[in-house]
Formats: sequence, structure tokens, C-alpha cells
Amino acid sequence: MSWEFLSEKDAINVIWPCAAPRLKEGVTLQQFIEKLNAVVQSYGLAGITCHPEIVNPSCSFGHYYANNDQYRAQFLREALIDPSHKAIWVGRGGFGAIEIIQIFEQESFGLPKRIIPLIGFSDVTALHLFAAKYQWPTLHAPVANHNSEMHEMAIGKNNNTSIQLLIDILKGNVQELEYSLEVLNPDTLQHYPLKQPISTKVLGGNFSVIQRSIGTSTQLNAKDSVLFFEDTGENIVRLRSLLNGVARTGMFDQVTAIFFGDLPVTGGNLKDLLIDFSQVLKAVRKIHKPILLGRGFGHGTINQILPLGTLSSLEFISKEEATLKISTHKSAYS
Repeated sequence: MSWEFLSEKDAINVIWPCAAPRLKEGVTLQQFIEKLNAVVQSYGLAGITCHPEIVNPSCSFGHYYANNDQYRAQFLREALIDPSHKAIWVGRGGFGAIEIIQIFEQESFGLPKRIIPLIGFSDVTALHLFAAKYQWPTLHAPVANHNSEMHEMAIGKNNNTSIQLLIDILKGNVQELEYSLEVLNPDTLQHYPLKQPISTKVLGGNFSVIQRSIGTSTQLNAKDSVLFFEDTGENIVRLRSLLNGVARTGMFDQVTAIFFGDLPVTGGNLKDLLIDFSQVLKAVRKIHKPILLGRGFGHGTINQILPLGTLSSLEFISKEEATLKISTHKSAYS
């Protein structure tokens, strides 16, 4: 099952299940919504639906979240089950999604069979993991708060990333994405055929969120997938320890490949760390997995869209380069 394309009569539902909007001084949420609505309309959809009255940070712990945990869970639940909604676009990440997932688990709330695009990145990874549990494909993509069109009104990342491609994907104008990735450990390719596409899917998202899911009901099952990680800055020695901690869970043992997007480090070089990590996997866990590196995925000024859980193919063009082709909407689960 796949999600359906949106028409010019359809709007995107913008919701705030995590942190409160982060706007520049003097900008109101109503002004932000009006501008975002006009931008989406200019790209060929009916605009957005967003209810500013649901955003009330003063009700939340530390006045950080868009509302308290229960209300944010309620708003997201209603958005997911409302048959009139054609797509859900998260306003901002930050923190807060894990608290919602915990409430959903206690209430035994599961996703409906009807799949609609769920859009966002960073802390939204918790929602991507929840969706993967119910075999929903999703879109790892810029949030409403962070993009080039809204940069003049909002504070955040992805300031050089237009949402036009996202709208084109939702409309069905773009149905496949292709990315060229660098192979960091070409010695592993003796176990992989060159120039022969491997059927797979991409799963993952924010590394910190995926770590925090280990041992929970939404722990990622990455078997036969390209496992994707991105994150904010981290000390290289600490990151090495964290990667090896995840390796102990067996998460890497049966993946097709491991794909790193933007993951800035201090105290060293990310490539050196990932090459070392490849050798650790081979020596300690006796597995030979290609480690791929792509730029412009995650918290940088550019955040390229990465569909998760859709039909994909990975092809090693040479020992140094791989091509990842990803359907924007066709589910890999059925």
C-alpha cells in the first residue's frame, strides 16, 4: 500500500507534536501560518491547515513544547485518523515526540491502515520509527519551521532548502529520487556485485533518537535495509563509543548498508571514524557492510528529502561510488 498523491484541491495539515514554533522577534504564529499557506499555494496545492490555538507553550514543561504532552498526543492522534487529511507536516522537531509515542503505547493506539505522508526530521524520527512499526512509509524532509521560504520569519536549520521539491513529491510530479553516495570501505564490496541493483529500502533518521528507541516497542528492525543516520554535532570519541554500543544490539548485522548523512564531529574526522568503525564491525562482529556517506541530509543548510520505507535500489557503480534510487511513495512493505 502507498500513499496517494495530492491534488490542487488538497491542503497539507501542519501540526506541532514536538517543540513550539521558533519564530523571529516580532513575528506571530498567525503571520507565519499565513505566509506558509501562501507559499504552499504558490507551488500548486490548496495551502495548509494549521490551528494556532493549539500552540500554547506556557502549558508545557519548561515552556519549551508546543503544548503539554497529553494535548500534543491528542492533536497528532486526531490528525492521523481524520480521513480528510491528505498529508501531515510537522512544524518543528527539537524534543517531544518520544513522550507522545509513550502515551500512544499506553493507550494501545496504532496507526490506521490508510497511509498518508508523514513529513519531518530530527526528533520527528520517533514518529518515523512508530510509523515503521505499522509499515507506513514516511518522508524524512525539512519541517515547516525550517526552510528557505520561511527563513525570514523563522529561526532554524535548512535555510537553503526549498520546499518546492517536497510539494512536487506530494503532487506526484517527482516519483523517484536518486542520490550518489561515497563508499568509505571499498574492501567490503568483494561481497557485493558491481553494477547490479540491490532491492532494499531506507530506514532510520536521527541517530540520537534511534539510540533512545533501543529496547522499546519502536526499536528499529533494519534487516535488509539501508540504515540511515544523521545528527547534530558530537565529539568523535563519544560517537565511536555510541556506534559500538548500537552495534552490540545487532542492529547492523543484517543491513544492506549503513548510510551517514550530515553528522558533524569535533576532535577528528568523520570519515576516519567511519572507516575505523567498519574495521571494528569486521573484526569483532564478523560482518562486512558498506558504509556510505552523503552530504546535505539532516541539520545543515541543505536537507535533501529521503523517503523512508519505500521501494529502493542500491547499486555500486564502482568501488568508490554507489547510487541510491528511492521511490517517493511506493511502499516497500507490501
